[in-house]
Amino acid sequence: MVGFAEIAEQYLAATGDNDGVTTVGGNLAGWGLIPMIQQATFHNMPVAFATARITPVDDYIPLGRELQSLIYWWFPDTMFALDSPSIVIFPDYSPSEQKQQIYRTMWLGGLSA
Repeated sequence: MVGFAEIAEQYLAATGDNDGVTTVGGNLAGWGLIPMIQQATFHNMPVAFATARITPVDDYIPLGRELQSLIYWWFPDTMFALDSPSIVIFPDYSPSEQKQQIYRTMWLGGLSA
């Protein structure tokens, strides 16, 4: 598995897109970004990933609305309920893949198709 520091380097080597990488600090593992990056890659989803502050002003709310983007959102938070969000569903959870840190499928406890 690729280490966190190597992700941007691999992206740059593959694309040459220097403007496409900005390091601001944060914790990729804490927000589940490593599995989400793999899921997007396995399923050919052309997405970029970012995180936003929760405090002091809940920056994730305007970011999600203004960019009309995919939002990693949690229940029972109702902040985006009136925006009629859609759920992205991946193939059913595969314990054997995820044991190898391959995140092509839903997470344990996630929704099933």
